Amino acid sequence: MKPPTYIPLIQEDVIFLKSLSKETKAKLKENNIIVSTQYLTDKVIHTKGDRNKTLIKLNDLDIVFSVDYKQGWAPADIMEDLQEKGILTKPFKSIHWRGPKQWSLQEHFAIYKYHQLKDQGCTEDEVNKICRKDGLDLEQRYLVLKKVFDLNLEQSKKVEQLRID
Repeated sequence: MKPPTYIPLIQEDVIFLKSLSKETKAKLKENNIIVSTQYLTDKVIHTKGDRNKTLIKLNDLDIVFSVDYKQGWAPADIMEDLQEKGILTKPFKSIHWRGPKQWSLQEHFAIYKYHQLKDQGCTEDEVNKICRKDGLDLEQRYLVLKKVFDLNLEQSKKVEQLRID
């Protein structure tokens, strides 16, 4: 099975695309995103200084962002940074590679909202309830609480109880 269109690399004002389908090309064109060829085969988008705006638009078009632990800042890392800064307020999907033709997708929900709730004085329990209302599953709620409240091992045990309720 062919992976969805994904972004393997972002360099300054150039976004590289892989696995570009005809349908995705059409969606990009409809949204005034011009895809060109660079280095003979690479499909790229030149952002002309609007990188964040372009990344958000690509996310809205269901393009996924690569995770690559060998890169300093992989595309998925850049998207997580935009979420943490509140620039990207929607979830995005990342693609993980385990080998040739072996990939999986993971959804990253926007955590900025939950940081704001903590800053407004919400407790772990209150944020957990809001996460549940937002449709986050048990594992996602646990990750939000762990990240937002910067929990240590002892505090994690308390969150484990929140996972069960």
